[in-house]
Amino acid sequence: MHNRPHTPEAIAKMRIAHQGKSAPWKRRAMRTIDGVEHWRCSSCSRFLFATEFHRDNRIAHGLKSECKKCHSKNLMKSRDPQNTRRLRRESEARRRARKVGAKGAVSVADMISLDSLWGTVCLRCGARSNLQWDHVQPLARGGAHCISNLQRLCRSCNEQKQARYADYRSDAQKAWVVEVLNGATHDQNDAEQLGRVVREAWVAWAREQPDVSDHPSWLVPWEQLSERDKDVDRRIALAVLAAVNPT
Repeated sequence: MHNRPHTPEAIAKMRIAHQGKSAPWKRRAMRTIDGVEHWRCSSCSRFLFATEFHRDNRIAHGLKSECKKCHSKNLMKSRDPQNTRRLRRESEARRRARKVGAKGAVSVADMISLDSLWGTVCLRCGARSNLQWDHVQPLARGGAHCISNLQRLCRSCNEQKQARYADYRSDAQKAWVVEVLNGATHDQNDAEQLGRVVREAWVAWAREQPDVSDHPSWLVPWEQLSERDKDVDRRIALAVLAAVNPT
């Protein structure tokens, strides 16, 4: 393909390849514990017995890079159509952000965290179908592609908003997103604020139920709740916080 001779480094690589050995920079990490070889999983980084890996005769040592547990988990994730759609949405959002030079990044995990906070509901009209992610400050007007600039809107509300600034999040929701999802640490003092968020989400859900008239307690706002009911909402909020932002 070219008239230049191979470098000594290239010759060494080809010699290793011809011998059927993996190159040093590609070799799997291995430890010998009590006289038994343990190989490292590329996903969970644990050192496990060779029997914990699937066989792969195409590799010099004959073991796949992932352990059986991680391989099964990743295989199920790759076949999950819902996860595929999330990855596609994340990729499209990154592409649009790069196109306009917007700063920031949002992962699928961040989107799931926001859904767990607000529920899969349009923040403007309460619809639960044809939901889209909307930038509060549009990217075209200098908005950042970050979780503190995202909100859930249905397709109709998003099209009506167009490239205008419109924030339909409550003050409690905005504070929760900025403080928690951007990496701040929290303790029991945040339970009051997070409990309000839980109550607002519950009232929004209750208004959509056909039998809400039979359950007037569903529509009681946070300020009118008894201390016992407030404590329930606080406990729910702290459980969600622990799941979304583990320490």
